[in-house]
Amino acid sequence: QKDPSNERWWSTKAMLHYENDDTTNAILAYEKAVTLFPLAEDRLNLALLYAGKGNTKCLTIANELSKGGKGTLNPKINFIKGIYLNHIGKKEQAIDAFDRCIHDNFTFMEAYKEKALILCSIDRCVEGINALIKAVTIQNTYEDGYYYLETVAEGGMEVIEGTPINMHLG
Repeated sequence: QKDPSNERWWSTKAMLHYENDDTTNAILAYEKAVTLFPLAEDRLNLALLYAGKGNTKCLTIANELSKGGKGTLNPKINFIKGIYLNHIGKKEQAIDAFDRCIHDNFTFMEAYKEKALILCSIDRCVEGINALIKAVTIQNTYEDGYYYLETVAEGGMEVIEGTPINMHLG
């Protein structure tokens, strides 16, 4: 049942918008959801969408969440910061944020991938390949890791550089 005062309804609506590549309406729906009830999960998803747009609101949310948590959200917070920093062109700082994410949770596969994509885009492809190898060694079912390793091996760097971030909400 559609209930505009229900946070879960807005959160679900946001996810559906995102899955339909409608980031703008996903952001609007998450904003409504967190206004009704500021669940950490919804706030993280909203921050990730903001980060992908280069919106500094992602940092505000990330900083608020880092103050309220006991460190359990640190990997996701550092991932969000890495996405944002990469989006605004601060690639070295983004790599550092992804390294902190990996340090806090070595199974956070998306951090390895994003780090590798940045490294390859700044002509440090060997380091990028090593990050992907580490990812698929840790989790041998990580399909994106194999995909990007193959792309690099085929010399398709222009494909990697043009690939948008793969933001996994949830």
